[in-house]
Amino acid sequence: MKFQLIRLFLVWLSVFVLVTAGLLLLAHFAPGMSLWLRSFVLTVIIVPCIMYFIGPFAARIARQATRPEEQP
Repeated sequence: MKFQLIRLFLVWLSVFVLVTAGLLLLAHFAPGMSLWLRSFVLTVIIVPCIMYFIGPFAARIARQATRPEEQP
């Protein structure tokens, strides 16, 4: 349960940062872009990043954080 909560938090935090940064960049470089096109561009970039990079990385970090400490 602790592993899942840590992984969930890390993925949520990463998605929040990516969406916020993407919206800011699109607003700066393409101010007249329609909402549906902005959403399409963001999802084309963000979904593969989450599936192939952020998800596995968050799982690895959560696994390390919940691993029982070794006794000497």
